[in-house]
Amino acid sequence: MALAIPAVVVANTVYVLLVRFGLVRFKKLRPWVLWPSYIVVLLAIIDVVLVVTLGAVAARTLIGPAFWRFHLVVLVFGASSLANVLALTREGVWFRRWYATVAFCCLFDVFLVFFQVRVGGRAFWAGRCWRAILPVGAQPRLQPSAAGAIMSRRG
Repeated sequence: MALAIPAVVVANTVYVLLVRFGLVRFKKLRPWVLWPSYIVVLLAIIDVVLVVTLGAVAARTLIGPAFWRFHLVVLVFGASSLANVLALTREGVWFRRWYATVAFCCLFDVFLVFFQVRVGGRAFWAGRCWRAILPVGAQPRLQPSAAGAIMSRRG
């Protein structure tokens, strides 16, 4: 976690500069970049609303194994999608003031990292999300009661 914030700052700065001074020149590429970005930003909003209102375990139970996959898509592509939406939608305030876009995307990405730590810990152990992302032979050999016993010994 100590390297998360500097990595977020560097990655977002490089990406926003790439979008602002490079990607913006390709007008025909804009729709192909914007629509997936809108979907990821919408998934981020849905993810946060579900976890805040229901909790990580209940949201995972409601949606099923796809919850973990959507959550990881939001974590990995969330800030870059937000940068695309802010910088490529119109050439307005966010386009001219790219440094404000960098700051906003950095704050959003730091939020996503800490959100992942919170949601990942709860949904992984309680919802056993490893079944959604690991092959059948690679699943941990712990039974739910054993995982609960390990967690209760820790704290």
